[in-house]
Amino acid sequence: MKGSESGLTAKIRSNQPQVIYGLLLIFIIVPILYPIAVPMAVTEDTKKLYDFVEKLRDGSLVVVDGGVTVGWWPEMQPGAAAISQHLFNRPVRIIFIAFIEDTSILLHQMLTGPLIDKKGKKYGVDYVELGFMAGGEAGMAAFARDFHAVLKSDYYGEPIDTLPIMKDAVNAKSLALWIPLGGWEVEWALRQVGPHGTPIGCVSLAGNVPGFKPFLATGQLVGLLNSVKGGAEYEILMKKPGLGAVYMGGISLSHIVTIALVILGNVIYFVSRGKVKKEK
Repeated sequence: MKGSESGLTAKIRSNQPQVIYGLLLIFIIVPILYPIAVPMAVTEDTKKLYDFVEKLRDGSLVVVDGGVTVGWWPEMQPGAAAISQHLFNRPVRIIFIAFIEDTSILLHQMLTGPLIDKKGKKYGVDYVELGFMAGGEAGMAAFARDFHAVLKSDYYGEPIDTLPIMKDAVNAKSLALWIPLGGWEVEWALRQVGPHGTPIGCVSLAGNVPGFKPFLATGQLVGLLNSVKGGAEYEILMKKPGLGAVYMGGISLSHIVTIALVILGNVIYFVSRGKVKKEK
């Protein structure tokens, strides 16, 4: 059979793993190093969250609640950075908190890195990092009832009672919006924050989006960013391409390569089978 194949066909068949992984590696890395514009339509779920943030009243309090481990952060960071930047662009006050240990550090790195332009906002007045709150869903429930009763200091160890932003931030009812990042974190917020009447929008892991769709339909979620794609869509609405656009270039090209390889594999298979039949 191999003797009847062309040199190129035989080479591809004998080096399939190397060819496939090599091509995928190239088409993922190159768009990250040299970003390309990928045409993309903005979904209604993303637009709803963007519009809700746009309509927040001046001085509104918003919680961004991190709930992912390090392994999921590459998927979540584009959306987290996009929504955070939008909040810094608006005249609102932002409270960052994490109910998963990893995320307090990840949020801190994002806020102190080059991804976010804080627009001159002052720490402790316009935004604050409260760090990690232990207890998982129970911790979130207690925090939602009374911020000051369960958390005494911020990420840097400063007493929260000394921070001007926390004078108005008393409990979940003080908030105009709560934005959980992740999967189970969104479910926790729906159960523990929603009953206080606080609007909830989220940045979701892609695998959890189908499960959250019903909450959008009922209005329990005011909007949703679907993983990396949602982050890229949000960047389009802000007219500021960022990490989401970069990642989507690699994702889109790698998908095109995968489809092309599937087609090529089928062509090689049928060509080889036809030659074998002729030899018989």
